[in-house]
Amino acid sequence: MTRRILPIVEGHGEIDAIPLLLRKMLIRRSIADVTVLRGHRRGEWPKVKRDFERFYKAALNECDRLIWIMDYDCDDCRDPIADASWVVERARLLDRRGAVTAAFLVMEFESLFLWDKRALTRVFGDVVARQALPDNP
Repeated sequence: MTRRILPIVEGHGEIDAIPLLLRKMLIRRSIADVTVLRGHRRGEWPKVKRDFERFYKAALNECDRLIWIMDYDCDDCRDPIADASWVVERARLLDRRGAVTAAFLVMEFESLFLWDKRALTRVFGDVVARQALPDNP
């Protein structure tokens, strides 16, 4: 049975980019029984925390598991480990499966995409073609 993962993201750019990254990671690990759905944009962490119950319950209607991947650079972003734990604990209170994982990216997460030479070439053209990118970043 194929499992479905729904990424919850902060901004517009991540809606398609995060699922692509997750799919590539699954392929590298030879995991074929997972479908990564198109991301849902929910905004910055303070808004997500405030509306977590509503977002979580709505998302569970579409998937088996959620992965919350968000920039962690807001004024109220102080402890990514504590906030990621809060997401998991809160999810378990709402649904015993606790079908969620949280990743708060403290540094500029866009650097995660530096390993995708095709995507970089589309944006930066020949500049990327002349650069040596790591084989396994």
